[in-house]
Amino acid sequence: MLTLTPLSLSHVSVIQAWFRSDSAGMLSLSQYQDVGKWSQLLDPSARWAWMVMNDAQPIGFADLEKGGEQGYLALYIAPPYRKQGFGKKTLDLLLDECAKNHMSTLTGTADEQNSAGQSTLLSAGFVQTGKNPEGYLLFSKVVPQR
Repeated sequence: MLTLTPLSLSHVSVIQAWFRSDSAGMLSLSQYQDVGKWSQLLDPSARWAWMVMNDAQPIGFADLEKGGEQGYLALYIAPPYRKQGFGKKTLDLLLDECAKNHMSTLTGTADEQNSAGQSTLLSAGFVQTGKNPEGYLLFSKVVPQR
């Protein structure tokens, strides 16, 4: 069963190990290279971070930031767990969190070279809406209110 477990500092070493063996993933999530910045992900006032767990096995992480009624996501699934539907299922869990926290839209980004990330967002019903200032493709979805 796929669940989101609140991120703790003990998870950082697991994520760093994934990044060391996944240079493409590291490039697209370069803001996570500095462990000193992880503390901002652990402040739940308007930002949440989770380990994505399949049963008791960590398979990725997700970051959700709230800006007014807008949610912004970052999602990483470790290489051994890709192409198994975990990305789309995690997006569904993030949309549930958005609904609980009164967000109306969820936005994510994908590098132009990251066709798997783009496909995951599109398969979950996101629509490409342009590019952000850093040049990443923007994808947005209206949050279904549950």
